[in-house]
Amino acid sequence: MTAGTVLAGNPFAGGRPARAGTWIAGLVIAVAMALAACVSPWMCVALLMGIGYVLATVRCPELNVVLYYIAGKVGYEDRLDLGWGLSANQVLQVLFGVCLLLSLANRGDLRHFPRATAKFLLAFTVMMAVGMLYTANPEYGGSKVMAYVLLVLPGILYLGLRVRDLESLQRVLLLFLAICAAMMLMGLKNIASLQHGERLAVLGGGANVYARILGTGALLLATFALLLYRTNHRRLAVALLVTLVPGFLVAMYFAGSKGPLLGLFGAFLLFVFLNRFLGRVVLITGGIALLVGLAGARSRTFSDTLELVTASRLFLNPESEVSYGSYGSRMEFYAYSAQQIAGSPLIGVGTGAWGAQRRLFQKRIYPHNMFVEVASEYGLLMVAALGGFLVWVVTRAWRLVNTPMPPPARTLVTGTVSCMVFWLFNVQVSGDIIDNRNLWIFVALVEIAFRALAERPPATAPRPALAALA
Repeated sequence: MTAGTVLAGNPFAGGRPARAGTWIAGLVIAVAMALAACVSPWMCVALLMGIGYVLATVRCPELNVVLYYIAGKVGYEDRLDLGWGLSANQVLQVLFGVCLLLSLANRGDLRHFPRATAKFLLAFTVMMAVGMLYTANPEYGGSKVMAYVLLVLPGILYLGLRVRDLESLQRVLLLFLAICAAMMLMGLKNIASLQHGERLAVLGGGANVYARILGTGALLLATFALLLYRTNHRRLAVALLVTLVPGFLVAMYFAGSKGPLLGLFGAFLLFVFLNRFLGRVVLITGGIALLVGLAGARSRTFSDTLELVTASRLFLNPESEVSYGSYGSRMEFYAYSAQQIAGSPLIGVGTGAWGAQRRLFQKRIYPHNMFVEVASEYGLLMVAALGGFLVWVVTRAWRLVNTPMPPPARTLVTGTVSCMVFWLFNVQVSGDIIDNRNLWIFVALVEIAFRALAERPPATAPRPALAALA
């Protein structure tokens, strides 16, 4: 027996500190589970999920950043209360900050940092802070500024420091998909308890925000299924699609939001077009639509489902009075915004003050269109800057998808671009600049991918290892 074998058999030997830590951690977990079992089986499940989350964040600290970016809110959130005056998003804030500090300590290569996105968002945040000087709604305006100072800017900084190649891009997108899938499953669980007139949502958020998260998850699912298919994991790709796609679509349907569904349809068509199998998808989609139409004609249950407010609002007549929560409200918002912009075209009315002059004033009210919101609150010069920046990003995205690269790399890149287009569509029809923060994730990732691939000569474009899936 060699000395190495002896050391390997002793978990506490000086040469194997990792095994010693594993044994100690296992013992602590076992004791914690035993104590939890004395309380209730549900406590065991909750503790097991918490332990799994901690272990996952040790290996992938991006999990905290992506989760907080998706579901987080600066400050205390009563809908996510954990007791003792603490909410779940505050825990995420702390973990988010720790991950950012660790990344700042290990900056590494900054060649692919999304400099243009970071500079624009910094300028945008400064403009929001200036708008606080003359706002009529400082409470809502302050929440906008703090969201960008404490969440959006640090999040983009973190992604810029961590995402340096296609493998790290893949890891972030996979974490994003995992969180979206978990939220989808939570929503499906709540469908049975929906009352007449309710729309599906989870974690205290709005149905529209929830639908956009689901749409992002569906696009990322298509991305990774195609990636698996192209790396010779075809059965797993089909299994993922068959298992999860219906869940995403059903949950989006019961969220009752037209914008995310239309945006998903358009972004998915773009994805399949960029990956050169648009014709087959159109034929399959047409066949499914025909089957659904036949089922609706022959099934009273199917027809009754359409009468639910959660679903029937998808088919509202724009001229109907009941459409105020959908088409009608937006028409009123845009007419009101035109008058407001005409009254203060250069500097706007101030951060968060869009609705301060409305007859039905609410503290947190917005026009459900990012360009209208920016034009109203910060003036036409700022909306021109926003439009110019987004045109720049779209141009880079187009150059990126036309860059020669291996099929797995193309799948990741086109999936990222499709998610960005999905969010670009949705910021035109709903949400304020806080709710639409997920747009900036994909804008930054597109710029990173462009700097990593398109700025290199085609002969030196890297072949990603994609170790997790290959």
